Amino acid sequence: MTQDLKALVRFPEKYFEAHVAIRRLRPDDFFDQRKTHVRDTFENFVFSGEKDSMLRVLAVGSSNGTSDIPIIDTLDSKYSSIYYIAVEPLESQIQQFEHLVKSKQEAGLWKNTKFAFHPTTIEEYLKKREPGGFDIIHLQHSAYHLADPESVIVELYGQLNKGGMLFTTLVVGAWEKIYLYMGTIVPDPILP
Repeated sequence: MTQDLKALVRFPEKYFEAHVAIRRLRPDDFFDQRKTHVRDTFENFVFSGEKDSMLRVLAVGSSNGTSDIPIIDTLDSKYSSIYYIAVEPLESQIQQFEHLVKSKQEAGLWKNTKFAFHPTTIEEYLKKREPGGFDIIHLQHSAYHLADPESVIVELYGQLNKGGMLFTTLVVGAWEKIYLYMGTIVPDPILP
């Protein structure tokens, strides 16, 4: 008897395999549009910290780092000191992200960014994390994997420094539910 997949959080390896297969079928312009949107968003971000302080970024579910490239490229060209923390439960993907960073830095890129990698879930990371808030927290297509999306999103929002940005992208999933729940905790200033 087969069962429907109820929670991707329980099968990260299978999800990743399916994600890679789907990406091969998607037209390149979809990913080019996404990169442009990401670059524009992060280009418009204004760091509200001290002039000489380090921009702190938390990347949740970054996989092998390829989706983070436009973010890191944009921030590294804009800020002189960045601490980029990647949390990803699949150790094989963290290793690929580390290799990506090494190759970029050997090519003279990402010189303003210091990286830290944590092969764990965001829930586990938040229990043991180092002190200090974040200026940017991003989840790109990873909220699907959270055991309790509403709680994690609210907790992440609470980890932002003043003027910080929580950036999340989803194609499908429970975003509407998360948004409505967040609206009860942090009212949307645009809505009456």
